[in-house]
Amino acid sequence: MPSASSKTYRKTHITRWRSGWRYKRSVPTDVRHVLGVASWSKYLGAVSEPDAIAEARKLDVNHDDLIRRARALSSDDHDAIASMGGLKSTRDETTALAKMLKLPVRQEAEVDLNAADALSQLKSIRVRRGLAAYGQRYVAETEQLLANLKPSDQTSKLATLIPIWQRVAAPRQSKSIKKKHLYVARLVNVIGDLEPRAVRREHAVKFREAMEKQGETRTNTKHMLEELHRLFSVALSENLIDTNPFAGVKARKDASAKFSAEDGDKTFSGEQVRAILSAAATLTKVGALDLQWIIRLLAYHGARSGEICQLRPSDITIAAGIQVLRITDEVGSLKNKFSKRDIPIHPECRGIVAYAAARANESWLFSQFSKAKDKAAIFQSWASSFLDKTVGITDPDLTMHGLRHTWRTIAREIDMPEAVSRAIMGHSLGKGDHAAYGTVPSLAKRAAWMAKVDPLQA
Repeated sequence: MPSASSKTYRKTHITRWRSGWRYKRSVPTDVRHVLGVASWSKYLGAVSEPDAIAEARKLDVNHDDLIRRARALSSDDHDAIASMGGLKSTRDETTALAKMLKLPVRQEAEVDLNAADALSQLKSIRVRRGLAAYGQRYVAETEQLLANLKPSDQTSKLATLIPIWQRVAAPRQSKSIKKKHLYVARLVNVIGDLEPRAVRREHAVKFREAMEKQGETRTNTKHMLEELHRLFSVALSENLIDTNPFAGVKARKDASAKFSAEDGDKTFSGEQVRAILSAAATLTKVGALDLQWIIRLLAYHGARSGEICQLRPSDITIAAGIQVLRITDEVGSLKNKFSKRDIPIHPECRGIVAYAAARANESWLFSQFSKAKDKAAIFQSWASSFLDKTVGITDPDLTMHGLRHTWRTIAREIDMPEAVSRAIMGHSLGKGDHAAYGTVPSLAKRAAWMAKVDPLQA
């Protein structure tokens, strides 16, 4: 922290910071929703005061111009950007903003775009980052409601089911509980504050139709129906209701999207996987080796990006005489209890063992994300730009998570037993004897099938 004797030079926005100087300037409140930040801050280094002032003035000139151009945007552009949560400072989004405001951008990114085109590109970026998959308005509404849930939203008659669900389901994240309150609040808004036993199937159908009329996407509606179904399933199990009103109530297909991939990410072709791995091999930025290994492990193991990004060197280990990636929740969250597992290392990825050994004294296997709280989000943000700018894959439905879908498709094509693929991917073993008795295929069997997977031939 700055020393007690620190002094702020208001005209230059610089402050003494340890042995050097720091620039910090507040963003005017009227454009914060556009720029997505409340202030700009930069460490100027251990330089002389005149040099710090000179550098600060350069920054001021750029920021003054940015503010002026942001204020010059139309009200429609302001509303559109605000509905997406504001612009954040990732490279792609900063470039999109620069194009929208007609500011200079890096040469390799320069394209003659008008404001409408730039806004369209920005929306595409948000789609690839996974936000706009919920729909612009829905994202803004969800974030606002989660932050401003009224006491009445949490004390309705139907909301009394949530603590019971919470006790039985034991959700890992507090956000899951807030979302459950949000969905119940939306249900109450449609059907009224009924007693749980008074909710019938026609109410569930009415809720679905209301969401469709409000313009919700099929994915959003499907998610809400599934979450409410889980809530009422617990209530049914606890004998609080007689039937689950959401049983069998499904989101309708979007006729306009019947020829597109249904829900979620598409799979990559073998040619695309080869292009991704080849492009990754050419990376030269700081942390390139980390990124190369993350991509390679995703391609060959069908794991989730969050599981790979939070690996520690000690998680590359040996179990039953087999080299494995140990996926654990000791230092990060996992999607479900089945996600905690050992994945046999694919023969094409054995080099990760030496890579981990060289980092034995590090806290994280991939130091690129060592300081990130949500490592997967940071990786996915970078990966979206990588696929688009470096690999040339511009389809917004193709994200790095598509490597997991690709792996699953390959597993089916080579006739991998369902129990084996589920155990490797971290899914439940399904219904029947496997689920009932918890019989997980041996590591040796999983390793044998893993060696047959070739994502380059997808």
